[in-house]
Amino acid sequence: MKFKALRTKREPKEFVVIDTIDNTMIMYTCSLPHPQPETATLEGMKEYYKKYCPFPDTITLDDLEMVELEFTEAFPIPSDSRINKGCIYYPCHERSKLEDCTFCYCPIYPCEISERGKWLENGKWDCSNCTWIHEKHRVDKLFVFLNKNMVR
Repeated sequence: MKFKALRTKREPKEFVVIDTIDNTMIMYTCSLPHPQPETATLEGMKEYYKKYCPFPDTITLDDLEMVELEFTEAFPIPSDSRINKGCIYYPCHERSKLEDCTFCYCPIYPCEISERGKWLENGKWDCSNCTWIHEKHRVDKLFVFLNKNMVR
């Protein structure tokens, strides 16, 4: 399945996400693509944002490019982009097993598995000692599962 994504033109080439939070437009980079339809174009996105959701003067698409990617059996992610050392929360875990930041937030939170975490007195699940979702082989398997079970 093919899709497109925005990416910075300059090195290191990083994927770009444009989002609105509480009526504030934000643009940030990340190590995984934010999928756009296969028919998406940079010019089309510029027109859309100009017409429906104008950017503030500080945001421009001029330094971005639209790239075409393809989901394969195991979604290829370069090993050097799996750890986001620029993240303000890095390292998010004290243990040295942090191999992959693809899933910054665990998709099965709270798992309630006592070997991976515990409930705190304030009612929140603490999994700061768990690196299960940050192990490369688990992320690879999760991508294979998602690819096979995605609604198309």
